Amino acid sequence: RLADLGVALSGDVTQTELKAAQRYLGILAWGDTMKTIAVIAVSLIGTAIAFVKTDKDYRARNAVEFMSRMMLLTAACIAILTTVGIVLSLVFNTVEFLRLYPAWDFFFGTRWNGTSQLGLLPLLWGTLYISIIALIVAVPIGLFAAIYLSEYASKPVRAFAKPALEVLAGIPTIVYGLFALLTVGPFLLNVFGDGGALGVDWMSGATAVMTAGLVMGIMLVPFVSSLSDDIINAVPQSLRDGSLAM
Repeated sequence: RLADLGVALSGDVTQTELKAAQRYLGILAWGDTMKTIAVIAVSLIGTAIAFVKTDKDYRARNAVEFMSRMMLLTAACIAILTTVGIVLSLVFNTVEFLRLYPAWDFFFGTRWNGTSQLGLLPLLWGTLYISIIALIVAVPIGLFAAIYLSEYASKPVRAFAKPALEVLAGIPTIVYGLFALLTVGPFLLNVFGDGGALGVDWMSGATAVMTAGLVMGIMLVPFVSSLSDDIINAVPQSLRDGSLAM
């Protein structure tokens, strides 16, 4: 605190601490001065090199294209090395985790508490459970909305509804999470009560399966609707007429 503020905040500061803080501030000021001098020196050196090399025989375009290729190559290498680093970090952490926790218990365990019991099957089943509820909610609503937009909606309605769906598709997932935690979960509890009394977890608060499934289904409606609308509009009119005739 002394080094950051440069002043004594209370009477308990010793002379040694005060001198150390003052010295630290002096070192910081010296470092800022040296950085300024270094930037100015590099700028002057670059200006001098440019002034010396610039003449009627200098091919500036070749130099610029070479530097551009090097910059693009560097960016590509950074992207590749970043991907490799992520993969290696996951591999090393996985090996360390499996060394500390048995692989059989992890992949085939039926209990998960986040500390001593780390079975994977409850996580897979929970993901599948929530996904089924989300699809039950999203597929009918999104498909019917796409059929209406592509076959029955007027041009003004479609011009308004289609961009609105695209905007909904761009809402961050954290917003849906807060919506589930603060709105959907308490609403379901008020309407249906706590499902924990029945021995089930599909209606037991903001972290319940039904809450997560409903909110995820709402989140998927714009994607299903937009994708289905594009698919329906991609069908040739002759096939549409043939299906109507059948």
